[in-house]
Amino acid sequence: MFEQCEMPLPSAAQFVSVSTVAVVAVAGILPVGCTNSVQHSNLADLQRRSNSCPPRVWAIFLGYVFYRSLFELTDPAVCTTLRATQCYVVLQMKEQRMPAGERTEPKAHASFRFASRVLEALHQHAREAGLPMTALAERYVDEGLRRDEHPLIVFRDGAAGRRAALASTRLDVWQVIETVRHSDKSTHEAAEYLTIPEPWVTACVRYYADYTDEVDEWTERMHALAEREEDAWRRTQAVLA
Repeated sequence: MFEQCEMPLPSAAQFVSVSTVAVVAVAGILPVGCTNSVQHSNLADLQRRSNSCPPRVWAIFLGYVFYRSLFELTDPAVCTTLRATQCYVVLQMKEQRMPAGERTEPKAHASFRFASRVLEALHQHAREAGLPMTALAERYVDEGLRRDEHPLIVFRDGAAGRRAALASTRLDVWQVIETVRHSDKSTHEAAEYLTIPEPWVTACVRYYADYTDEVDEWTERMHALAEREEDAWRRTQAVLA
């Protein structure tokens, strides 16, 4: 769907180099390198010493610094065309707190080139979902990789968030795992209770083996939610009694 772009981001030193161009241009009136290191006593002396530096010398010096800055910021492997592809940063290089129920992981930077139609669709879906485009792109990549490894697992949105589920059923992965636990860890008994093929139960167990912490966290959230709902129901019944 996309290929990695070899365009590197400028380093801090390179940004400083470019900033030097602007600083030197603003401070160009100073006779750096053109006069002796004599302390200026007044404004007239400063003006006289500034005039002693030939304009051609400053032009050559500024041109050289500017050229070096451009050379440092440019890489031979840089993307030189945006005809059918556009470069888009997918991951940001910092740690961010993920939404509740999702894992907190360090972020690593990577740049990719997407086909224009894909990038436009990503923009549209991000607007419709009310999500940052970066977060949505990361989710698509993450879930796509997981589905390649676990073809029977899909991902669904719900009131409590997005979770892993068993394809062609209304069952979430955590529900299947809970059933296996209450069936003495027998996939056969769990499959009979849920009236689904045993390989489907095994598929959920395989997914759980790879993402144990994530599924366990979701299970705890669902139990806590169920307890709150039951407590609310009991209080409501007490008022109506």
